[in-house]
Amino acid sequence: SVDIKSLKVQILNGSNISGLASSAQTRLKNAGVKGSEIGDYGGTQKKYTRIVTKTAGVASLFKPYFDEVQEEVDSQLPQGFDVVIIIGTGQKE
Repeated sequence: SVDIKSLKVQILNGSNISGLASSAQTRLKNAGVKGSEIGDYGGTQKKYTRIVTKTAGVASLFKPYFDEVQEEVDSQLPQGFDVVIIIGTGQKE
């Protein structure tokens, strides 16, 4: 099993609401996630939040912290990250 506290997470704001990545980072820090970085997502916006991991099932650790989540598995995450969270336009603060 994977411990959420050991994962390096990139949180990208994929919505038009300023500050969502920062508030998500705070929620995850309160849950024990120590390694997280925030930024803006430049790709296509989606209503749902995408949790991209290298291994299936890891996204379930993060689902309680976001609205309308879709899990995606991709072995080609940015270097140094275990999880990339792209916040969707339907996410509330």
